[in-house]
This record gives sequence, C-alpha cells and structure tokens, in this order.
Amino acid sequence: MFLLLFSSNVFSAFSINPIRIFFDGSSKTKVINVTNVSDEDITLEMKTALWENRNDYSPTKDIIFFPKILVLKKGEEKIVRIGHRVPEIETEQTYRIFIKQLPKMTQQDGSTVEIVMEMGVPIFIQPSTFSPKGTIDKVTFSEGNLNVFIENQGNVHFLIKSINITGTDDSGAEVFNGGRAGWYVLTGNTGEFKIEMDKDICLNTKNLQVAIETDRLSMNRSFVISNETCTP
Repeated sequence: MFLLLFSSNVFSAFSINPIRIFFDGSSKTKVINVTNVSDEDITLEMKTALWENRNDYSPTKDIIFFPKILVLKKGEEKIVRIGHRVPEIETEQTYRIFIKQLPKMTQQDGSTVEIVMEMGVPIFIQPSTFSPKGTIDKVTFSEGNLNVFIENQGNVHFLIKSINITGTDDSGAEVFNGGRAGWYVLTGNTGEFKIEMDKDICLNTKNLQVAIETDRLSMNRSFVISNETCTP
C-alpha cells in the first residue's frame, strides 16, 4: 500500500481547490471543489482531525462536512461543504480534512497491488486579532545536517517561505551558504528544519547568520559555532 501526500492540488486521480481553508469571524461555511481527472470513476472518503503539531492528529467533532463519501464519474466535479462549531477564540485552531481515494484491487505480475491516494487540506479557524511572533530558537549539528529550530510564539500559524544560512570563518570569509524552503509552524510549536552541511565545513565555521522569511514575519539571528557544536 502506498500513501501519497502532496502539497500540490493536482493528483493523478483527482484535483482539489482550494488547498487551504480559512475561517474568520464572519464565515462559518466553506466549500472544496473536487474534480475527477482520471480516466475512470473514483470514490473518495472524507474525515477530519484536530491538527496540533506537524504530524500530530486526533479525532474531532469541531468540523462539520458533507458528504462523507463522494462518487465521481470521469471528468465530474462536486463540492464538499465544510463548517465548524468553534466559538470566538483568541488563539488559532487548526484542523485537516483528509480526502482519500478508496482503493481498487488490480493485478500486476501475479500480485495484488493496492494504491491509495490521500490529501490533508489544512483548515484554520482564525482569531479576531492576529499577533504573529516567532524566534529562531537554536541551531545544532548532527549527521551532516544543520538543524534549525524555529519557535512560534504568536497566536496564529506561519508558513516558512525560505531559510537562508551564511557561515563565516575566523577571518570573516564566507565558507558556507545554504538554504531551503520550509513548512507550517503552528502556534505554540517549534519546527525543526535540516540543511545539509559537511562536518569539515562546520568545524571551519565560527559564525552563522540565519535569516527566515515567513508569510507573516521575518526573523534573523547570529550564532557563534564552536568545535563542540560540530562534534555532538
């Protein structure tokens, strides 16, 4: 069984629009458009979960949706209606609605192959006022990676657009330049992001400048790197 999770809204079997749902104080219902882009009829199953950390989910009754099963003919588009029971809040609440294609059994080389596709669409119940706040908590080194820890201290999530790191030696010369895109960091959580770095380069690096761009705020912090940092 293969579980395929994508950040894109297009799959080999179905497409979804939008790929994120936002509820503010004036909205209680939303819709997701689901289209069958495959060459055959498909059946999709929906379920929801409270989303408390990167991969930490638990059952919830806060989110209402209909239908729970969606049957789509080739090229057909239908909508899923979504609502919530969350009262006015001061800190953002986060959920996901998982849309899963129910498998069909096929034969391949005498074996049974079951393919499952699933996407978790984020749902954000937003507070009346936004107070985004974050900090670059620490940087560590292990197994050929710099590990950057970013803490969300605000009342809403932020999405890491880019992480850029510059390392210099004792003379101030640049010896390292690396970066990557990131992911969501939910309120009250700390996200860990890895950037590949050779150990010899780490040992030659004395100062790191870390710059973070998110969809809500920017963060910058400098770190002094010792040999002990690079040899945990």
